[in-house]
Amino acid sequence: MSEARKRGRPANLSDPVPLHLKIPKRHYAYMTKLGIEGRLGVSEAEIATQILVRELDAMEQAEVRR
Repeated sequence: MSEARKRGRPANLSDPVPLHLKIPKRHYAYMTKLGIEGRLGVSEAEIATQILVRELDAMEQAEVRR
């Protein structure tokens, strides 16, 4: 149980948590290209975060609709 829960505070689900993952080189190269073009962010990490969050939000909404 988290410290926040022990103290009776609700967990803030929007607080960011670190995530480390490996992706294929071609995807990394494409994210680099997107960063150079200024799309979705300036770094590969920012771009990956935008894509991952967008996809997870869409999956979550699809699940809610079922």
